[in-house]
Amino acid sequence: MAGIISALADCLEALNEGGDALEARLRKHERYRQELVALLELVKELNTMGQEEELHPSGEFLSDLKAKLMTELPTTPQRGGDAG
Repeated sequence: MAGIISALADCLEALNEGGDALEARLRKHERYRQELVALLELVKELNTMGQEEELHPSGEFLSDLKAKLMTELPTTPQRGGDAG
């Protein structure tokens, strides 16, 4: 689990850098690419919504989201890519 979390943090940093940084990071974490792309799309959507209106998710929402992510993220890495 720590591998994809680290990869997501790396990709979020690249997302803020802009340019070709994100694609380079996705190549670096190829084993998690499918999951990362889905999560990054969600982040982009939430950022867009946050710019349109002020969002304040409840503690219950955040707890539920964390629980859902923990159950839905793969516990074993997919084949391909580096060791992360």
